[in-house]
Amino acid sequence: MSGYVYVLAAYVLWGMLGIYWNLLHPVNEFEVMAHRIVWGFVVIIAIACVIPSKRVKLIHFIKGIHANRGELVRLCVASIAISMNWFVFIYAMMNGAAIEASLGLYITPLVSILIGVIVFHDRVNRRLVTAIALAFTGVILVTYGLGTFPVIALLLALTSGVYGLPRKRSNSMRSGWRWRRSLLLWQAFFCFFIHNIHWCSDHRFKCLRSLVLAGLLTVLPLLWFSKGVQTVSLTTVGFFQYITPTIVFLMGVFVFQSTVAVVEWIAFGLIWSSLLLYSLTLKKRKLSN
Repeated sequence: MSGYVYVLAAYVLWGMLGIYWNLLHPVNEFEVMAHRIVWGFVVIIAIACVIPSKRVKLIHFIKGIHANRGELVRLCVASIAISMNWFVFIYAMMNGAAIEASLGLYITPLVSILIGVIVFHDRVNRRLVTAIALAFTGVILVTYGLGTFPVIALLLALTSGVYGLPRKRSNSMRSGWRWRRSLLLWQAFFCFFIHNIHWCSDHRFKCLRSLVLAGLLTVLPLLWFSKGVQTVSLTTVGFFQYITPTIVFLMGVFVFQSTVAVVEWIAFGLIWSSLLLYSLTLKKRKLSN
């Protein structure tokens, strides 16, 4: 039962983070993302210093990653992709685009499957093909009905899918915590490398404590998820992953009071139907195994 609680808590916190990013609105989006990454890096180092076993693993990982150029390249690609994903989500939350962000989060699993088909030639059954078709019909409806292309939604889904590509081939995948820890290390490196962030902006000192807390809020759900997923089946995790976009969607409707047009409700209906098909496919695979 504790595994379910950890995974559930992780997805709930990931969804609720949208409100937190919105409260940091005086600070620009890129600076919020940079603080999130850098302070997350600090939290990881602190954990490594406090827990000897984590420190040994961290040192071993850093030495090992530099000995494998292919692993290093895959890690860099994944780090850039997830950094872009975080930036787009933070931007959406700070600019009242929670509904579109939830759309992107909902279609992420299906986009990842589509990328797997294109890149790795993964085989999919008819249910998954139908699910993908329904999801993209929903995206087309949103585009047609609102007259605007859902850039935020597609960027969230695509960057998450690209992040998953090198992850499939990475040796770091042996441990979910190790993978995410290494990503934060490299994201911190990129932030320092391109450090054109305004560390001394006018709002920095007013929001410094909140920005520092962003690092802890980044690492905490990763720890929970990594701990919980060890005892929870991947099929269950597949169902739980819709908690985050549902929270973001409800947040857009009730907290940010975004207006959802009729065409958007129809589009979301198609997407929810596609996710039902996807979930049934996961359940069928579990039973067959």
